Amino acid sequence: LRHFQFQKCPHNQPPIASENAQFVAEYVAENLPAAKTYVQDGTYLMWLDFTALGLSQKELMEKVVGAGVAPNDGSHYGIEGNGFLRINIGTQRAMLKEGLERLKTIFG
Repeated sequence: LRHFQFQKCPHNQPPIASENAQFVAEYVAENLPAAKTYVQDGTYLMWLDFTALGLSQKELMEKVVGAGVAPNDGSHYGIEGNGFLRINIGTQRAMLKEGLERLKTIFG
């Protein structure tokens, strides 16, 4: 199983974080009804909130990693991060879409 990781955009490409943030927000709203997104200006990182599923952080990460996605575990940023995933949106749109589609297979 090949694990998908959200990756940073190469330095020689134009900033795409803003466009990708909008893409992720729209994709999540349409395809992952139990999730919420948090868009922050000026960063290539984005939070996905899966707290509505009522899963423990361990269960959430096991499902996500089992689907071949490797985001940052929200609990690494404090107890408030339980139920959250942090993803890097500074990547090619095709890679971002692949990761989101994998999340959709388990949570959509």
